[in-house]
Amino acid sequence: MDNSSIQNYTLGAGAGYLSYKGAKKVASKVSRPYGKLFLAKMQSTTPEEQKLLKKAAQKALVDSGLKGKKIYLHDVNEQNAQQIRRLFDKKALAYVAGRLKKDASAAKSIQDISELLKKKEYKKAWQEYKKIFKNKPASPAHFAAITDINTKLEPQKLNPKALKPMMKNGLKMPLLYKIKKLLKILNPPDKKLDKIFNAVVEGRNAFFHPMTRDIMVNMNKLAGSAFHEMGHALNSTGSSKLIKALKVRYFTPQLVPLILGVGLFKNKKAEGEKVHGFFDKATTFIKNNAGVITFGAMVPVMAEEGLASIRGGKLAKKVLTPELLKKVNKGNALAWGSYLLSALLLTGAVKAGIAVRDKVAQRNI
Repeated sequence: MDNSSIQNYTLGAGAGYLSYKGAKKVASKVSRPYGKLFLAKMQSTTPEEQKLLKKAAQKALVDSGLKGKKIYLHDVNEQNAQQIRRLFDKKALAYVAGRLKKDASAAKSIQDISELLKKKEYKKAWQEYKKIFKNKPASPAHFAAITDINTKLEPQKLNPKALKPMMKNGLKMPLLYKIKKLLKILNPPDKKLDKIFNAVVEGRNAFFHPMTRDIMVNMNKLAGSAFHEMGHALNSTGSSKLIKALKVRYFTPQLVPLILGVGLFKNKKAEGEKVHGFFDKATTFIKNNAGVITFGAMVPVMAEEGLASIRGGKLAKKVLTPELLKKVNKGNALAWGSYLLSALLLTGAVKAGIAVRDKVAQRNI
């Protein structure tokens, strides 16, 4: 590859990525009016209807068996938001501690570690750490180094450069995963989760979290969405093969950056050019079908969202008047449409980025 080809290759990848980011920004602006339409539809209920929806949602929670499974519906508003957030964080902490080691003292140990790390008392933190984990890191120094680096980083981030030499010194991946889980708790509050909670308080969003088994809704502004979130809860606690298969929705969207990366760094085959080996064949297939694969990666998300609306709609049908049911179902249909629109716009952004990359990379200088 000569200098001009390398230059075109680099410029093409850069231009393609910028085009992708630009297309995503445009897509965000295009989808915003749709989101406002959905909110307007879900919030177009009278105070009397909101009261009926509140009562109906609580009844559906009991009738569906979700309350018996210790799934709770929280009415989140400006007055109780901080209290509910503290409860949520506490339950999340207990959940992760329980996953690391099923021990009643685990949650307290993690809190103790958090306080000790803030004081940089690594030896004491190490002793607490050993109470939770059966496996031991290569040395207390490794543990101290990892925590020292990561407590200075943004929430939810782990520094791969810092971990590489530690892996070479005998620190195994399962243990790194556990440490990463621990650091997610010890780091400052998750800003992304803060934004989601704020959106719930303002009546712009609602969610079900499988880790804490909580449904969060502002019942004064978005009560109709409670049934859809109950549908998510039913999916999360279900045992059918379809529901288990749909849990891949949490992972398949992560394939999009990989698809884009292949599209930006893989040269387009000339007409009649043959592929050589499995890797070349696989990357060529991804590049040539990037749009279809991107859309396919979002299908499990759309399928699970659709199933949540269907199951939530069945619950609503048993406790709502036909008029209220129609409003709830229409709102859920609009919400599902937003996922379809997002998938189509994301697919378009990936295709645009790759098309721009190929055009720039193949130009003549």
